[in-house]
Amino acid sequence: MSFITSFPAKWEGICMRYPPGWIEGVGSALVQVFGFIIPGLVFLAIDMLKPVAFDKRKIQQESKQPSKRQMISCLKLVFGNQAYLIGSHFLLLHFLKYKFSIFRMDPQLPSILEVVVQCTVGALLREVLFYYVHRLMHTKMLYRKVHRVHHEFRAPVALAAIYSHTLDHILVNAMPIYLPMAIQRAHFLTLMLFAGVAVFDAAVSHSGYHLFRVPDVQSHDVHHEKGNVNFGVLGLMDWLHGTNA
Repeated sequence: MSFITSFPAKWEGICMRYPPGWIEGVGSALVQVFGFIIPGLVFLAIDMLKPVAFDKRKIQQESKQPSKRQMISCLKLVFGNQAYLIGSHFLLLHFLKYKFSIFRMDPQLPSILEVVVQCTVGALLREVLFYYVHRLMHTKMLYRKVHRVHHEFRAPVALAAIYSHTLDHILVNAMPIYLPMAIQRAHFLTLMLFAGVAVFDAAVSHSGYHLFRVPDVQSHDVHHEKGNVNFGVLGLMDWLHGTNA
């Protein structure tokens, strides 16, 4: 029996065996590990090994790339942020005795139509939330006290997507992903798919390589270079407000 055909029974077994909060905590952590950390480390290996196929796709010149000291600092803060986010999530769920989840823990799988609709709505809501919270972080006080950390990387690398102040990580990175799906009371598997794609896209958009993405990866490189354009994820809100470049 293949994994695809056996998955519905496996998922039903997980729902019957474990409490909702435990599934939410473990599932969310797995999304971060497989959707962001592992791809981020792969991009780091590419940055270090510099294979020709990727080297010629690098957007910014070698002189602007982060130093070894910056990368060590990046790794420390990135893993610290992930540990804080996952740890505090589990702490909250433990306080609730793992009995509750803000997402739907239904043993029955969601329909394809439900997944498509909720992910589409989630992507649009995330674009709005991310844009306005991100622009707020670029106001004088919040930039100086919070968001400046993220912009220490003028030429970003994949892991630097969450090289940020902890408050910045929660409000800019995490909240625009999880809140839209929580509002819709999405099935947890839909949330895992949506969040997995979102965090992987964050790694790609910060990778610094010309890769297939809409908008192009270069758009976020330009944001890190100039700081006053390309605040959104999809480019829709930047187009609406005239901040696209």
